[in-house]
Amino acid sequence: MVISRGVAIALIVSSSLCISCGVGWTQIDVEKWYKEREQTPHVVFKLTEVENRCNICNAKVQLRGLDSTYYTWRGECRVYGQMGHQWSVVITHSRFRSIDTVITLRKDSVDTISLKMARVSQDTTLVEPISCAYRSGWENAETSITDGDAYIYFKGGLRMDFLNVDEETGLPLRGNNTCIVDDFISDFADGHNARIDLEIEKRGLPPNSKKQWLPLISNPKPYFDSLQSQQAVKELVRDTAEQISVDGAYSIRLRSYSIKDKKEAIFQVLCRQTGVTRTERVWAFKKFEKVQLAFGPVESGVVVVRTPKHYFVFDLVRCELLNVTWD
Repeated sequence: MVISRGVAIALIVSSSLCISCGVGWTQIDVEKWYKEREQTPHVVFKLTEVENRCNICNAKVQLRGLDSTYYTWRGECRVYGQMGHQWSVVITHSRFRSIDTVITLRKDSVDTISLKMARVSQDTTLVEPISCAYRSGWENAETSITDGDAYIYFKGGLRMDFLNVDEETGLPLRGNNTCIVDDFISDFADGHNARIDLEIEKRGLPPNSKKQWLPLISNPKPYFDSLQSQQAVKELVRDTAEQISVDGAYSIRLRSYSIKDKKEAIFQVLCRQTGVTRTERVWAFKKFEKVQLAFGPVESGVVVVRTPKHYFVFDLVRCELLNVTWD
């Protein structure tokens, strides 16, 4: 395991875990938490390849009658819930043949279900030998390219800013946001990013690249101020009227939600064509009843939101936070 230098996100002291919640530290009894979690009835799905027993990552596990979708990480996922003696399960992955089966469970216990998936076709661009994690990262990137949502996988470690866009490619930065990087994460990131690099080499930057708009995203204040001088800045008030983008494609809302009897705010983007609503919780929004916003050029697909101390840049398509800067 490799531990990157930086600020740790968690401190383990004796048997307790202290986690940062943005406004302070909350202490959790780790041993008690794990004990209660392990004793709760659940099923562990373990997925491996038929050919080489490699773990299968990013497989979709769905249970009929349960309104949830799970994805495997390092070859397994845990499903909690009471659904009787038998579960009807559908498992899918873009590179493997689907599994549609019924499993029989022991009542009120923890079950481990091991399943094997056969490949639809073998990759011709990968060079053997490679690790299972590298292969999984490569396939994960292929899925993101097919979906039109290519991104760079961030391995982890200390970051000096809040820019969630790769400055070389203009693609979103996602992945491991902790300071701990083990061999699996490292190989997975290498495989993912190698496939993205190959795509760029063959076909150029993916359509969702925002490299052209990096000056706006990395430093939104000048753009916001220019629109403010033109009186083109809009006001977004919590739980009231929405604001609609210049091209009419998106609606922006600031909505209240409750956590432990406390009302906070979430940022919502509605795609008016598909009716899909995406949500982003932003720590700085919770105390504000209203914020200001300025839509970027239509081609940029971004919106800039201003609070008294910060500028937030969001991707409208995914309602994804791309950057935070201080006023």
